[in-house]
Amino acid sequence: MLKNHKYKGTLLLSPHSDDIVMSSFQIIKNEILPKPIHMVTIFSVSEYILTPNDIHLTQKDITNIRLNEDIEFCRKYGISYHYFKFPDAGIRLGRAICDACYPLDNKLIFDVRKQLSQLIYILKPKIIVCQYPYGHKQHIDHRTVFHALSDIVRSKIIREINVYFLDDIPYSRIPLDTVLIWNNIYYVPKVFVVENVEEKYSAMNIYKSQMCEEYFKGIKKTISKIKENEITETLWVPVKHMAPERMRRDRK
Repeated sequence: MLKNHKYKGTLLLSPHSDDIVMSSFQIIKNEILPKPIHMVTIFSVSEYILTPNDIHLTQKDITNIRLNEDIEFCRKYGISYHYFKFPDAGIRLGRAICDACYPLDNKLIFDVRKQLSQLIYILKPKIIVCQYPYGHKQHIDHRTVFHALSDIVRSKIIREINVYFLDDIPYSRIPLDTVLIWNNIYYVPKVFVVENVEEKYSAMNIYKSQMCEEYFKGIKKTISKIKENEITETLWVPVKHMAPERMRRDRK
């Protein structure tokens, strides 16, 4: 196990190269996560590209375009960039499967777990941030990353590292009154208002090869119920003890 006094910084887990900007742009901008901040894209090999004029590009060409978009985003917001060379679901399965009940590939989970464990050992982050698949629409690659991280935690390799969760935008958002329990730990939501929506959209447009209208609609679904047209992001953080009043209220 890693020694606690060596931990520093944050590792953001990004299943694909556009996931972190959608789920945590304002969280990164607010600088509440300990530095240095690292981001790793797990499924970086892809054949998906949005623009029809680029249909003759090879898999290598498309992958490089997406990697360069990641690099541009990370450079702009002071993030150290890493990536794994796993092919995305479009290559492996012929399509992006978002069925929460679709069987996962245990061999793939094992391989992701192995590489992620090695990166964690090298970086020694104090916090790992991962998207939390929720509800009926769950991308199979996101589920794979979530299960790989869960396996690492259960193995107790990173027992002392805190794991935070993000809403899995654009696929789902965890209701704020949910009692989220993971690995026998209670989680509570910390909500951040996107101060400049156009700035977030501009950051999303760095990923112009893949950022479709559906994703922008997914962002609009995060509008706050408290204030009209207020777009928010949610970071789910662990707590040692859940207030009994809240536990009773949320069980109703």
